[in-house]
Amino acid sequence: MGRLHEVGRADLIGQYVGWTAQKVTVLFKDSMGSVIFIDEAYSLLDGHENSYGDEAISTIVAEMENRREDIVVIFAGYTEKMNDFLRRNPGLRSRIAFHVPFSDYKSDELLQILDYIAEKHSMKLDEKVIDKLQPIINAAIKSSDFGNGRFMRNLFEKARMNQSTRLLEMDIDCLTESQVKLLTADDFETPKHLSTSTMQIGFISSYE
Repeated sequence: MGRLHEVGRADLIGQYVGWTAQKVTVLFKDSMGSVIFIDEAYSLLDGHENSYGDEAISTIVAEMENRREDIVVIFAGYTEKMNDFLRRNPGLRSRIAFHVPFSDYKSDELLQILDYIAEKHSMKLDEKVIDKLQPIINAAIKSSDFGNGRFMRNLFEKARMNQSTRLLEMDIDCLTESQVKLLTADDFETPKHLSTSTMQIGFISSYE
């Protein structure tokens, strides 16, 4: 029965010359009748011609051709970087039958994702969290390296760390279960990589 094989650069690139082609060939052999999902496929590119990454791509192209009736290969990643990836090997683009673009999540959808993540971890969000996160999300959406769902997961994980620090400063004997499971607006913070210019209120000065 077919399975999903999710792989990345570490699964495809060998440590020494000749190992990369072998690793790719074994992967395709083990994936007969299944789906190979290569996440962030452009990570195979390392800026150098005739590199291990090029060896991996060339072997993937050959295996896709030889086993085209037996394996489905999905390449995933950000659009602009994927275009660079496809241009690296002339035979790669011609062997990809379908291109499926996905739009970035909207702010309300990202908040739903956060709710889902919190619920999955048996956590609850204070009612003020949404107001705190709205400008942060709006700024993140404009950034060039916006991570969609991953961005919200990182926000959540950082908030959990901040919550732990906050709870340690409280009287442990007085803590309730609801306090332990609650994330407040103060637990969430603006990621450092976001440009301050997208977060701050502008002021205009005039001189006469």
